[in-house]
Amino acid sequence: SREGLRILEGIQDALLRTNFRHEFLVTSADPSFGNRMYDNALLRKKFQGVIYLETVYPAERIYGLHKEGFPVVVANLEYDLDVPCTCVNHAGITYEAVKLLVGFGHKRIAFLGQDANVCFYGKALAGYISGLEEAGIPRDESLIGITATTNALQAYSITKDLLNLPSPPTAIMAARDIFAGGAVQAIQDAGLTVGRDISIVGYDDISWPQEEPFLTTFREPCYELGAAAAEMLINRIRGRKTPEKLVIESPLIIRKSAGPLL
Repeated sequence: SREGLRILEGIQDALLRTNFRHEFLVTSADPSFGNRMYDNALLRKKFQGVIYLETVYPAERIYGLHKEGFPVVVANLEYDLDVPCTCVNHAGITYEAVKLLVGFGHKRIAFLGQDANVCFYGKALAGYISGLEEAGIPRDESLIGITATTNALQAYSITKDLLNLPSPPTAIMAARDIFAGGAVQAIQDAGLTVGRDISIVGYDDISWPQEEPFLTTFREPCYELGAAAAEMLINRIRGRKTPEKLVIESPLIIRKSAGPLL
């Protein structure tokens, strides 16, 4: 993925800066390799540590390695796991997005994301709800759109349903830019203008087409997540204390898709 490549660039550059010459494993391969690494003492001897990228490995295996004292760091951890990691504050991002939209005068704010049990979407939904509560806006279940997969077409279909509500949203917080893309297409197909008739804020600044810088979004700091993970692992291999969790800021990129309620 483009996210994974940027994380790897950050790891590589951090290694060059620190002149680190020991061997450790960086992996996002299929889980079966992770099982072999966990069970094979020879691999544990060969590598001084492991960085997992946005891992889908069984949590108990990663946690087991950590508890045994083997240096492990997860770069861009997207679910709850008590191991050293770099991550993004997804609840804080959606909270700030709602705060931005409320500041523009919006009160009918929809949410697009996946099921709360998938990756970071539970945190994203919690931040969205917290933002509404702070603004004194009642939670409306009809404005919460949940897709089955990370899919623009599903976001398009959900947005069409949102637009057909008796009181449709005037703004949408999309937990991924790919969802924002589907929402934008649905809004345009309905003859409406994004940024004027309906505002949209996204997250990642990666899955939106780079040749059309239009979407107001929070940038996923992939490079920084990788570099910090490498530095954390190197320090752990060298016996230095490091934080268990390092939260990397996700900056807001203001463009044209969000604006005042007219």
